[in-house]
Amino acid sequence: MEKKPSIALKLELPIDVEATLDCGQAFRWQRVEASAPYTIMRGVVCGKVYDIYTKDGFLFIDNATKKEEEFFKQYFSLDIDYAVLQKKMQKDPTLAKCLQYAPGIRVLRQPFEEVLFSFLISQNNNIKRIKKIISTMCEAWGEPIAYDGTTYYSFPSVERLSNLTQEDWAILHAGYRVPGLMDAATKLSLPEFSASQLKTLSYPEVFKKLQEIHGVGPKVAACVALFGLGYFEAFPIDVWIKRAMAELFPNGLPENILPFAGIAQQYIFHYIRTRIS
Repeated sequence: MEKKPSIALKLELPIDVEATLDCGQAFRWQRVEASAPYTIMRGVVCGKVYDIYTKDGFLFIDNATKKEEEFFKQYFSLDIDYAVLQKKMQKDPTLAKCLQYAPGIRVLRQPFEEVLFSFLISQNNNIKRIKKIISTMCEAWGEPIAYDGTTYYSFPSVERLSNLTQEDWAILHAGYRVPGLMDAATKLSLPEFSASQLKTLSYPEVFKKLQEIHGVGPKVAACVALFGLGYFEAFPIDVWIKRAMAELFPNGLPENILPFAGIAQQYIFHYIRTRIS
């Protein structure tokens, strides 16, 4: 097999790539079954296939070039000082307990359009079915990508999705979510819903703006703001987090954590689900 280019990013703290890429914030990554003594995750981002793993204190991204280093530093939030953040969280005994369950999880900064469609699909869905619907969507309307003897597919362009009819969308078996997917495809064609324009807004403004899209409620808006636009103060609340907050933080999060509440949310979410399951 032809050797793929690779970049290596120095890690200040260890990252658990499997937990990060398969914990419900991204849906296009799969573990590669290999004989390597480390976990390899394979996925499609921005029209390319990558293999990602950690080794000897570095994050390796196979099939990436030097020009993509900054993209992946942003993607994995390596520009955020997690060591400082985790020290702040550890001062709160309850947050410290949550952190111990999955200290290697990182909040991703993903392509906005893909995150929006993915979390519209995610409503009242389990991760396995979400992945299946997104995979069907990409195979139907994305571009084929040959990699390692297999054909993968890019996430469809907004232009392609905006031209689909309700009958086209029916192949996804996404049910009541289809009107929201169609409205998102239409609205994303407008300058006011571009990622660059949305990022100029304050978090309360972007949270409100996203809910102008049919089917986007508070939870989806917070997820899209956090994972697709980089608003770390966003705090998505689902049934798990509602339960966790009532039990663990009845008076809310510590005030010094609020600017990074979305990062704390990932630790709390993983803790409450792991503990119960």
